[in-house]
Amino acid sequence: MTEQMAMEVIPSADHAVLRLTGSLSLATALEVREALGKQLAARGRVVVELSGVTLDWPPALELFPTALSTSGGWPWVRLALYQASQPLATAFRRTRAAEMVPLEADHSAAVAALDIRPRRVSRHRDLPCNLGAAAAARTFLRQACTDWDAEELAELAVLVGNEFVSNVVEHADTSCRLTASLDRRGMRVAVRDFHPSTAPRPRPISVGARRGRGLHLVAQLAANWGVTDHPDGKTVWATVVAPASASSH
Repeated sequence: MTEQMAMEVIPSADHAVLRLTGSLSLATALEVREALGKQLAARGRVVVELSGVTLDWPPALELFPTALSTSGGWPWVRLALYQASQPLATAFRRTRAAEMVPLEADHSAAVAALDIRPRRVSRHRDLPCNLGAAAAARTFLRQACTDWDAEELAELAVLVGNEFVSNVVEHADTSCRLTASLDRRGMRVAVRDFHPSTAPRPRPISVGARRGRGLHLVAQLAANWGVTDHPDGKTVWATVVAPASASSH
């Protein structure tokens, strides 16, 4: 039998309700994500009713934070879920998706949750390979820190993002995706490029050199950092924390 998902949009004064009925599976997840993305783009504030949904493929639950992040992230767009069955609610709360998208008991609680920053917020921006990419990265990170009331992290986040994006432009020679995420552990700044190569390492500092010091600073100032390899490139990431938090570890 073909898996199906019925979707009904119910507009209201300050948000839209997306009512789902059917099987949430590999076959229907992309369809739901596209519909949700359209509603987030059009209305900005969306709650999703899950009372008629069964879960056939647990990874499909990632569509909710993915749609939120792809649409600009909180607070530019806001999303909450409600009225899930017990099995669905249990499965959802076992995933990291629950940190980014609240799941509430009823419609009123879901609407109220739209005005509360989730435990984890994330957004990304795709940057071209040109000399303006680093400046765009700095602006993006400062805005994220402002939107998330994390101005105390802005200086460190901007330093890290600037270095990572500059390295992509100079060495990888590809476009990149800059992602910023904030949770109780701090802000994670990650830059994904599309050039398979060895992992970047801090180079010996040459006296008088204009470049080559950035990764040394990242290693000193970040709580942790590392590289994740992909078949077609790599992601360089670092976590920065407020100075008071850093001194307590």
